[in-house]
Amino acid sequence: MTIFINFLKAWAHLFPLKLILILVEKIKSTTFVSYSNYGEDAILQGILKRLDIDVKKENWSFIDIGAWKPISDSNTYFLYRMGLRGTVVEPNLELELLWKACRPGDKFLNVACNTKNEKVIFYKFGMAGQSSTLDLNFAETIQRINPEIAKRETEVNGWILEDIIQKHRSSFAGKFILDIDVEGLDFEIIKTYDFSTLDRPAIIMIERSEEHTSELQSRFGISYAVF
Repeated sequence: MTIFINFLKAWAHLFPLKLILILVEKIKSTTFVSYSNYGEDAILQGILKRLDIDVKKENWSFIDIGAWKPISDSNTYFLYRMGLRGTVVEPNLELELLWKACRPGDKFLNVACNTKNEKVIFYKFGMAGQSSTLDLNFAETIQRINPEIAKRETEVNGWILEDIIQKHRSSFAGKFILDIDVEGLDFEIIKTYDFSTLDRPAIIMIERSEEHTSELQSRFGISYAVF
């Protein structure tokens, strides 16, 4: 696998970049046991097994916010392989073709999850940069660490979490898993959502923070969160 990836890198100038990305994603889909960056999907599988939840039988779905790539480093691809479908929220329009080629059953929503419904500046690193973000401070930190990577700015539509979930519910019934990874704004976004009156996710996946873990569990009454 590594040899093949290196071969593609060496001969990348002969192939369209999007075609290479699709090919790599397809290959990884048959070789990875855990698709997440740090095994988050394996943790989620363990929780579902421990709670004896059959998400396929119970018609669960998922919302993947800041979805990035459809297979490698994806927290929701194992759910897709189980037969679940969901809404993927990704402000990088250049990734839409990749998603449609690899996961045609999902709904691709080309917006940025934000604390307000308004146009926002999206800071992008390369066509499929991992650390693309709405957070200028976060983007500047990434560029200081990796000065060789050019930062591009583009204007995108920002949607609040409530509107994204409502859009999802127009296509998917039943319980759903919410996965949020928006590079620096995760907790600011989730704090805008009224868990007391609106549709509650069955499980939330969000980046770890000791401070915010306690707040999620006490303020919003969340009993399960995967970090």
